[in-house]
Amino acid sequence: MTQLTSRERMIDAAEELIAEDGIAAMTLRQVHTKAGQSNRVAAQYHFGSKTGLVEAVVERRMPRINEERRAMLERTSNPPTLRALVEALVLPFAQETIYRENSYWARFLVQCMNDPRLADMIYKHFHADSARDVINLIVEYCDLPERTARNRAMNLAHLTAVAIARMEVPDNEIDDLSDRIADLIDSGVGLLEAPASARRQ
Repeated sequence: MTQLTSRERMIDAAEELIAEDGIAAMTLRQVHTKAGQSNRVAAQYHFGSKTGLVEAVVERRMPRINEERRAMLERTSNPPTLRALVEALVLPFAQETIYRENSYWARFLVQCMNDPRLADMIYKHFHADSARDVINLIVEYCDLPERTARNRAMNLAHLTAVAIARMEVPDNEIDDLSDRIADLIDSGVGLLEAPASARRQ
């Protein structure tokens, strides 16, 4: 097993601390302690700030999800079905969280979503391009007005993160994960296929 560098240990420590307590509660001192780092300015040297640490966690976790989602998009039919697009949004994320041992990524992401500035940074990140593409494809192929379709696609992305974060428990103690993921995908398709209600002018 490859031994982690001190930088990687600090990234993992920050991810876990933020996942469990939120970005506001995490301090660089806590990161040093949890990572076993004796140099008390190491985090500031490597990352500059708490925001820099968040960006480092994103850089560490998102590429594999992005790569798998991109591969799924390339395998979909043209035009893609809404179910295929929902699966491309959900399954790579699930694989790198609830199906990965000792994952904190989903809970970390949900904590960051509560900070509009961090949420915007993560959404616009280079390694989030496949998620943005899925959202754009949903808007294109969803049989709803464009603004409604985009609102629902963004809501689906947020609901997916929250739902999976609730399943991201130690030692994979949930025994019906596959059924829960299937239900999440079905719910996502239903969200996109439900007709828009009449709007008051």
